[in-house]
Amino acid sequence: MRTAGNLLAAAAAGVLYALVFPPYALSWWAWLALTPLLALLRNDGGTPRALGLGLLFGLGFGVAAGHWMVPSLRLGFGMDGADAVVLALAVMAYSAFWFALFAALTVWMRRGRLPELLAVPAAWVACEFGRARLADGLPWLQLGHSQADTLWILQVAEVAGVPGIAFAIVLVNVLWLRAFAGWWDASADAASYATRAAAWAVAVPLAMAGLGAWRVHVLESETAHRMLRVALVQAAIPQSERWVEAFRERNMERQLELTRQAVADGAELVLWSETSVDLVPEDPAALRRSLAAALGNDPDRQIAVGLSRRLRPRRGLGDTPPHAYANSVLLVDGSGEERGVYDKIRLFSIAEQDPTLLLLLPGVARLLAPMLEGTPYLAGTSAAPLETGWCRLGVLICYEAIYPHLTRETVAQGADVLVNLTNDAFFSTPGAREQHRVQGVFRAVESRRPLVRVANSGVGTVVLASGRTALRVEPDEVRAAVIDLAPRSRGTIYLAFGYALPGLCIALCAFGLAPRLAPHREGAP
Repeated sequence: MRTAGNLLAAAAAGVLYALVFPPYALSWWAWLALTPLLALLRNDGGTPRALGLGLLFGLGFGVAAGHWMVPSLRLGFGMDGADAVVLALAVMAYSAFWFALFAALTVWMRRGRLPELLAVPAAWVACEFGRARLADGLPWLQLGHSQADTLWILQVAEVAGVPGIAFAIVLVNVLWLRAFAGWWDASADAASYATRAAAWAVAVPLAMAGLGAWRVHVLESETAHRMLRVALVQAAIPQSERWVEAFRERNMERQLELTRQAVADGAELVLWSETSVDLVPEDPAALRRSLAAALGNDPDRQIAVGLSRRLRPRRGLGDTPPHAYANSVLLVDGSGEERGVYDKIRLFSIAEQDPTLLLLLPGVARLLAPMLEGTPYLAGTSAAPLETGWCRLGVLICYEAIYPHLTRETVAQGADVLVNLTNDAFFSTPGAREQHRVQGVFRAVESRRPLVRVANSGVGTVVLASGRTALRVEPDEVRAAVIDLAPRSRGTIYLAFGYALPGLCIALCAFGLAPRLAPHREGAP
């Protein structure tokens, strides 16, 4: 009965952990949210018990934070209810595996050489890194993302990215656990130790916030050499009306009219959302002329639109099939000239590419059939920014904004403004849209580049290099929002060293798994 109670408590702890993320977004709770799981893991019970506790914690968290997946799969891909539940549970199970591994590492390293204050945060960061990078990667809802709207704490990402914030949060959770355990103990020594632990638990986030406040002040006091007036065109087209011939002209005209409004407000660069041009353009030249007319035929103005682009067949090494497409962003100026094209590099799992290995498993092809309809995209090969003349746009299409290495690649090639074009119309709940939105905030802070997010019917934002959200377009709002922003080209520690912290945490885990040497006894051989 005690074991069953502990497993139930672990699942409940996972549900409570979900409160740190949207739609609940209790960022302060993150600094305490892991203490219930860590308390359960302190009791002896061995590896099987730890794995079970971690797995139930992960599943509880997955259901509470990712329940939106089922209606989104039905809305976006037409899956029936049972199949959508199966696929959503499979994703949750993959995520839960990493929580189980974290729990096991925490128990294994207890007898190792690494102190708990290093071992537990290192294990967490290492497991989050594995979840984000191994297999197909799932860098969604990492612990550090809970601080996306806590501006001063957020500044740590400039040095150590999302993992740096997570490390600090887990460290504080361990300190609070020690404080609670000491206060529970009746002895004077335990109470004194608990008070010291609590003092450190308060001091760590306060120190981070103090340094972060100073950094924000420095960044927002900089004088920009030139401002860019950019417009976000959010047409709020329902998913049921996307890719439908009957709505094609109406959808285009709605976005052209919003563009004309933006130009009237002085916009120099206009941005549409991902695949905002419904269906593959039959006459690319006619499309460019329409876009140029909306810009007032002014060659000094430019527009970037998302579209599916038919690729030209290539012969020889790396042949392109005769009917190959890319998920692209096209940059056109007011004279109707094509200024550049970016093809999406990191294709969305299953929906944009054929999951060859998964399809070998029994029953998987039938389960995924609604997501496999149509022709899969070919991945792009270049992260080079789009040149506007004096500004270079680092383009991230949809989910590419959740992978920090893609931002590092385009910034390394000269991007001084980040542009994230996405389509969140298939997200069925505000929570899912917010979970997607917060990850782009970190790309701005890690690179110290302003980020413009255009989402069709999601959350449109402009995030400054400081991490402050300067403009927000609400979901389903039809609007052409115009704002001035300052391109930025300076580097950061994070851009220079990338994944140094996760690599260090993996090394610490390896060291922590080594058992302590037994003390030498006098007279022993």
